[in-house]
Amino acid sequence: ESDAAIEALEAFKGVIRGQLRIGASTTPGAWLLPPWLGQFQERYPNVAIDLEIGNSEQVLNWLLDGKVAVAVVGFEPDAMLFVTTPIITDEIVLTVGNGHPWTGKAFVTLDMVNADRLICRESGSATRRVAEEQLGQHCCWIRPSLELGSTTAIKQAVMANLGAAFLPKMTLKAELAAGDLSIVPVVGVTIQRSFYIVQSRRRWQSPAANAFC
Repeated sequence: ESDAAIEALEAFKGVIRGQLRIGASTTPGAWLLPPWLGQFQERYPNVAIDLEIGNSEQVLNWLLDGKVAVAVVGFEPDAMLFVTTPIITDEIVLTVGNGHPWTGKAFVTLDMVNADRLICRESGSATRRVAEEQLGQHCCWIRPSLELGSTTAIKQAVMANLGAAFLPKMTLKAELAAGDLSIVPVVGVTIQRSFYIVQSRRRWQSPAANAFC
């Protein structure tokens, strides 16, 4: 409470300072936030930033517990608990390595995806949750052959031809450019998802958190 009072008085004088703890799920934490944090620190050099990365469910629990002041996640959480603002849209795409049987195909069908076993993120991941929900609308069910805790680990497994995976398109730029991975369209399915900046309705928001949002 003392820190909050000091930060509020400094903000009243036009100075934003203090510590800002941000929680982010894996995809925005690694691919979206770094350049934004750099711009924020240039504008607010008196704010120290602490970035914590976990899956989306973990990050929202941190926000409820007060461990972080702001969260960036890949699905829209409960509006009764959180204030959310959409910030960017991405696509989740079916990805294969050079030695996979689907490499080079113009498309695959839902039946082909339904019959195959895929590499997936762990439960609690927004990427997995959104992919399962949207594929489920077409009666297509993901059956994991391997669960891994990060997008980077899944990309390495796909490049090692351990299977195919649904991955955020924004995370694939380097591998697609190098020819290490390729995208295979699924007939009749486009998986779009948004990322959100989230704040808790139950907690006081610091001037630094509001400035970042």
